[in-house]
Parts: sequence; C-alpha cells; structure tokens
Amino acid sequence: MLCSIFAHHLYYIYCGILQIHGIYIIYALKHIVFVITDQTAIELITDNDLEGFKAYLAEEDTLYFSEPETFSTEEEVLAFCVGNGFGIDERAQIERLSLRSCEPNDVPFIEAIENY
Repeated sequence: MLCSIFAHHLYYIYCGILQIHGIYIIYALKHIVFVITDQTAIELITDNDLEGFKAYLAEEDTLYFSEPETFSTEEEVLAFCVGNGFGIDERAQIERLSLRSCEPNDVPFIEAIENY
C-alpha cells in the first residue's frame, strides 16, 4: 500500500530504498507517457492551464485516453517522444502531445487523466 502511494505521487523518482520504522522497502518505479491527441486538451496543456484541463475533463464524458506507454529509463522515454514528433513542422498545429511522468510540469495533468 505504501509503495503504491509513493508510486502514484512521485513518478519521476527512479528507484531507491525507503526506511520506515526500521523496515527497508526497495522500490523501482516505471516512467509513463500518455500521448494526447484531443486538440482542446493539447491547447490546455500547452497553455499550462491545469484548472481548465480539469474542467474540460469534467464536462466531456466521451474523451478516450489510451493506456500509457511504460519505460524503465528516462532515456527510453525521450527516445519514444522524439519519435512522436519526427518530421513535424514546428509551425504546424500540434497533433500529438506526450505527457511524461519524468517531467514535473506534466505530473499534475497525468494525475488528472488517471482520476478521469
């Protein structure tokens, strides 16, 4: 139970040893990536509008988020995300946005999606 609490709130910690009351708990966390394709959601995320994003989730009951991709290292995450943006003109509208658990700014949006 305690590990799941830590895993839920501290996505960007790789692994470690936690000592509580003399008990050692070894934990290893995975990095996750959600790929967002909904245009309104992308705009709210790129504007860093967490409250607007939560309100959008609350009013939309037909949004679908695919299962997140999971990775063992941040390097794997970055390689995956580079592949998402390959060949896209920077002036074009964003069609796919990656939310990475290893990015502290993305974590609140990931938590909102998981609670959706």
